[in-house]
Amino acid sequence: MTLSSYTSAVISMTGMTFDSIGGLYLAYDLLGGERGPLSKITRIVTYSLMTVIVYAFAANLKFALISGIGMGALFGLQLDWIGAGKTVNRKMTVILAIARMAIITFGFSFLLPLGAACIVGAGALLGSLASRRLKVSPEYWYEASRKPTFNIRRLGVGVLLGVSMTALVYLGETVCGVKNSLMNAMHLGLTVGIGTAMIATVSPFVEWYADNLPPRSMGYIGALMFMIGFVIQSIPSLFVLLGI
Repeated sequence: MTLSSYTSAVISMTGMTFDSIGGLYLAYDLLGGERGPLSKITRIVTYSLMTVIVYAFAANLKFALISGIGMGALFGLQLDWIGAGKTVNRKMTVILAIARMAIITFGFSFLLPLGAACIVGAGALLGSLASRRLKVSPEYWYEASRKPTFNIRRLGVGVLLGVSMTALVYLGETVCGVKNSLMNAMHLGLTVGIGTAMIATVSPFVEWYADNLPPRSMGYIGALMFMIGFVIQSIPSLFVLLGI
């Protein structure tokens, strides 16, 4: 049995991802933790990986990579901004909204006609601008100073976004003349809604445990992930050497 070039690429990328995150966690510990220079990058990479994994289980891989990395990076940046005690003012809200519109439009262009993707992106822009007024943006449920607990409101954010995304996708596909679009709209809306609900629910625990773990724990986790990444990357080579 031989591995296809696509399978080998997926295995190699998975291994390199483990190596990269492991290296970041190890450096995060060595360079000062939450007050170190890699704090921002570590947040971005962690939330990007979490979002990509959630999206990849239910949608096109290109969509998962583009939307997952983009949305995860914005989320990590926003939490880092809030965690530093800075206020998300109107200017910051507009910048984040425009960035989300661009990411969602590009990501959805791999799943929908371009016109429909633009409609979804425009809806994301308006929703992101309204999130502060509705008090559903991250700064209203961010917790790091005390141990977080389960909060139904975070799940509500995912439900709200899922319903909104379903409506936007259905509207976009209907305008573009796509037939039988309701099921596809529900599938994509459910994917985004579940992803958002999971990240919103898990992120306070991630933030709290990252800031309150014993001093060497992040380093141990990083070293373990680094070794796992090495083993994963060696799989294609082992297939060749063992003649499997």
